[in-house]
Amino acid sequence: MHRRVRSFIRDALIVMRALPEVEFGRLFFGPAPLVKRVRGKGRAGVRRTQAERRQLRNIIGAIDRCLPGGRNCYRRALLEMAIDPVTAATELKFGLRHGGGHRSGHAWLADDLTADRYDAEFSV
Repeated sequence: MHRRVRSFIRDALIVMRALPEVEFGRLFFGPAPLVKRVRGKGRAGVRRTQAERRQLRNIIGAIDRCLPGGRNCYRRALLEMAIDPVTAATELKFGLRHGGGHRSGHAWLADDLTADRYDAEFSV
């Protein structure tokens, strides 16, 4: 089997293995204790090249889209932090827009330069 295919399958399985704990934590715990926990797990993860980290992020996004309730930025960030040691050391950011409402908040990793600006931003 081709090395890239093996790498893809390995990462997809790692994401699926991390998903139940991340999802449970996302639904029942606050950000500070949950981020501390997933960072601890992520520090022990396999080091990846930039290309491998992009692949991991793409796999997480594909799996995230298939979950009940649809896409969730917080879940994606937590999953990546729980798996990748570089991401585990990256700041997690939250943004809120004045007025609230649907899609008025966002969570992202500090290394994501595509994130919009928000009226209020917090970091963990």
